[in-house]
Amino acid sequence: MNEVKPSDIKIVTDAYEEYFAYLNKTNIFNWQEFKSFIEPYFRKAGYRTPPRAENSNPNILIIHDSAAGDFITMSGAIREIRRLYPTANITLVVSPLATSLAEGCPHVQEVIVNPHPFHLRFMPSFIRNMEFSKTLLQTRFDICYCFTRLPGTPALMYMSGARTRITNLLMDTDLESAGDVPLRLSINLATNIVPPYKFGESVVDANFSLVDYFLQMPVANRELEVWYTLLDLKLVEDFFKKVSHPCYALAMGASDPKRRYPPEKYAQLIKMILNEEPTANFIILGSGKDDEISAQILGVHLGENIFANRVANLVGKNSYRQVAAILKFCDFYIGNYTGIMHAAAAVKCPVLAVHCFPKNLESNQVMDTKLFAPYKVPAVTVQPKKSLPECAVNEPYHYVGCRQDKPHCITQIEPATLFKGLKILKEKVTRKIIDTTFIS
Repeated sequence: MNEVKPSDIKIVTDAYEEYFAYLNKTNIFNWQEFKSFIEPYFRKAGYRTPPRAENSNPNILIIHDSAAGDFITMSGAIREIRRLYPTANITLVVSPLATSLAEGCPHVQEVIVNPHPFHLRFMPSFIRNMEFSKTLLQTRFDICYCFTRLPGTPALMYMSGARTRITNLLMDTDLESAGDVPLRLSINLATNIVPPYKFGESVVDANFSLVDYFLQMPVANRELEVWYTLLDLKLVEDFFKKVSHPCYALAMGASDPKRRYPPEKYAQLIKMILNEEPTANFIILGSGKDDEISAQILGVHLGENIFANRVANLVGKNSYRQVAAILKFCDFYIGNYTGIMHAAAAVKCPVLAVHCFPKNLESNQVMDTKLFAPYKVPAVTVQPKKSLPECAVNEPYHYVGCRQDKPHCITQIEPATLFKGLKILKEKVTRKIIDTTFIS
């Protein structure tokens, strides 16, 4: 029963509609009840049948419909899945934020963009999944790897019809909740649950664990990847023919405002660097209106002469693939904890990162500075020494570090501390030390 007929999809989607009508009346969602109701329809439509013995080309679904930086942290796992299933038909689901990167992935046959990806509350995610799952139900997936932990994505994993469903948790607690459904309950829709990450472990290794724990086979290559085309590389090579070194990539953006270090302070750091390296060049990377405004503020504080002669403003001028290629040619990355930072680490560009998570909250269970630290590259992370009064409560909470919806705790970090961090980073590069040093 390998072929999917329109009538098979209708069996399942009609069941979704029936259950959703029930939810509208009760306004109470229970995972076990949902599963008990829907599962017979999956079996009736042929989605939960055992694998055929002769099936040497399994259909594999990989879901990561989160931000671009998060996508980079699981890029190596995609490569390992392909290595372990060399003849599989692999489909990758991503968010619009990661589309440019995913389009260059050589390890999958198909990339599907989820136009309405992750949501912090379950019910909006469930409504979106009902529609998007129709696309996934067109294939009978033997295995689904789910790399996103927000509540809607494990639900999409289940609603895809995949027979074997593999995911894990980042939080080892029954109390942690994303939106209105506890994460541990959402994970009950998997058939294989990989243990949560160890305290202080990188999210990259947590992603690799989905492969080596489920298959009981060691990961052969624990490096990250970013993919760009030969045209992307040619354009970047031509650009760097006019750029002298040392060359610093500067990324002042972040999806969360509290992670944005003030551009006027980055301007002070640049002046300190130029005082010692007068021929240094700086490339501003990013996209969107906020990044454009940050570049303008940086220019005002640097002055017209420095900005015109030592800075190349590429905000909004390159795809994410091209940004990754640019980072490959840069000597150092300076910037916030953001997707571009992970791209820098993936191409082995040494990282000086600025983080809003205060040092005095480092014992907090979230441990974001280490969980999402630059992976397998010389790196220094600079963080505030302590929380500002409004953020001083040391307890677990969903958004890590600073509690404000604006640059706040991060503003305490002085440019001189970043300059000190850069000195440490350069020493690490000289001595070939591959880890992250945390300073404040």
